[in-house]
Amino acid sequence: MKGVFDSLFAEIKPKTASQENGEKFEDFIMIHFSRSEDFKVSSPKRYVRGAVSEDIKKPDFIIEHTPSQMRFYVECKWRARWEGDEGFEQINLEEFKPQLQRHKSMQAESNMKAFLALGIGKLVSIEKGLIPMEIYFIPLNMIFDNFKVLKKDYLIKYSREHYVFPHYPRFDPKSVDLK
Repeated sequence: MKGVFDSLFAEIKPKTASQENGEKFEDFIMIHFSRSEDFKVSSPKRYVRGAVSEDIKKPDFIIEHTPSQMRFYVECKWRARWEGDEGFEQINLEEFKPQLQRHKSMQAESNMKAFLALGIGKLVSIEKGLIPMEIYFIPLNMIFDNFKVLKKDYLIKYSREHYVFPHYPRFDPKSVDLK
């Protein structure tokens, strides 16, 4: 019997350091919003090591701004560093562009705004957590289909302070924007 289960778990690959840091960044975003009584956070994704449900195609979080009862999606992406030279920093979109397109479609179908939470670098990295050096909350409708990269100078307006405690995320229901 043991041999049957060995083959079942043989396909499970260990996570890379980048995948582990990406998951730690997702944890950071969940904690960042959960610290405020103004937000309720849920995650539609369900997975067990090596097995993935269809929900993995959904954004990482659905967040409700409780005072306005407005809900929005958040998809998290973390990168260790910017690509390119100083003054020309950018993040390549090509590897996760199909995912963003899927989330844009969900945004249109559900009438819920979707954001990309982009974390860059590590301010603090501990065994169980990661706090990025920089964080951006970019509305997906501002990442245009013809973009191949996200340039840092374009993202500056979406930069958010997050490591000055207590600093809670703010949501403007009139503009449907994260501050």
